[in-house]
Amino acid sequence: MTGKYAELKDAIVEAVDGQCRGERIGIMFSGGLDSSLIAHLAKRRAKEVTLFTVGMKGAPDVECAKRVARELGMKLELILLSEGEIVGLYDEAMRIYADEFLKVELSVPVLIACRRAGQMGITIMLFGAGAEELFGGYRRHWEA
Repeated sequence: MTGKYAELKDAIVEAVDGQCRGERIGIMFSGGLDSSLIAHLAKRRAKEVTLFTVGMKGAPDVECAKRVARELGMKLELILLSEGEIVGLYDEAMRIYADEFLKVELSVPVLIACRRAGQMGITIMLFGAGAEELFGGYRRHWEA
């Protein structure tokens, strides 16, 4: 791998490695490309990696995360919520972010996963947020 691709690869590896430092870490995990890449890289470096998936029972994203975690051979902490629990969490997130609905929507699963990680003694959480925008990963980017 040469040129800009090599630079990008090196930057991603360095970013993940810099956060792991042999620690126990958690990763917000959807089973998609971004979180799977982070999980794969972190597994090489961290002492212990736990993947966190938050969703509703039977949701396609939850099933994907379970399958990919199994393929990676990594521990998955699955947090399944009811619709009522999710609504309650939105209320809590709204108090934090007030008028910024996008942050509210994104913060609900993060809030739940970070709480669970804290209960497990995990103090470092990694996220793949931003990669979809950077690499044009959303369907709307391809349809534009």
